[in-house]
Amino acid sequence: MYDRPFLTLPEELLLACGDPETGRIRPPDFFARALSGAVLAELELRGAIIIEQSKIVELRPLTRGEPVIDRLFEQLNSDIAPGQLGNEQSRLVGGPDSFRNLRHVVPPRGVAARASAGMRFALASGLPNWTLSDWISSWHRFRDIEERYLEAMEARGLVIAHRRRILGIVPRTTWNNASPGYARESTARIDETVRAVTHTERSQAPSRRAMHLVALVGAAGLSGRLFPGHEYLNTHRHIEHITSGNPIAAAVRSVREADEEARRSLD
Repeated sequence: MYDRPFLTLPEELLLACGDPETGRIRPPDFFARALSGAVLAELELRGAIIIEQSKIVELRPLTRGEPVIDRLFEQLNSDIAPGQLGNEQSRLVGGPDSFRNLRHVVPPRGVAARASAGMRFALASGLPNWTLSDWISSWHRFRDIEERYLEAMEARGLVIAHRRRILGIVPRTTWNNASPGYARESTARIDETVRAVTHTERSQAPSRRAMHLVALVGAAGLSGRLFPGHEYLNTHRHIEHITSGNPIAAAVRSVREADEEARRSLD
């Protein structure tokens, strides 16, 4: 098992959404897209997935030691498993033979079982061709990613939930960082990474984890909130540069822009 960092990328992003004074967590619109990308980045950093040309091309089953990510990886592995040649095969691209071979196995008994197997086969046949944007926008396991992470972070003591009912009927939950300082600490780490990229001759090169974090901050639309004012224009430019050069963050941004365009079309 890998010894997990104190904060994973999704946790870091959520804490960065906290108000520096009150600790109230206020994610930007379509923030679940950024969290989905952060999960993929976390898996990629630890070698659980291999990304080539903006596609997930290989799985390497590993235990991350983080409940939400471990569960999502288990579901990812389960969703693509029917399209593999065998239990040891994890390559997702270039596997049409494996799909054809599936048609010759003994079919499951019962109408419901056959229907379920057919749906799993269709899903597995399509997943290998998905781009990162497809995973972020369409994989149904990401639908409740924000709630799953906040609840897991509550269990770790990182956030506090305030649960109530509007008019005594409609449930409503708001979230606060357990310490308002968490948001300031996250901003400081992001700022340190940006400075390291900008002044490489004066600082140690940033880690891949730090680069992913900065790229996802840009893709999530957090740059202006964390670094407000004209004095940070240069910082914004560097974050934009890092975001554009990161395949996962670029996919997050693309999906969020599509979401925003879809919302505008409904107004």
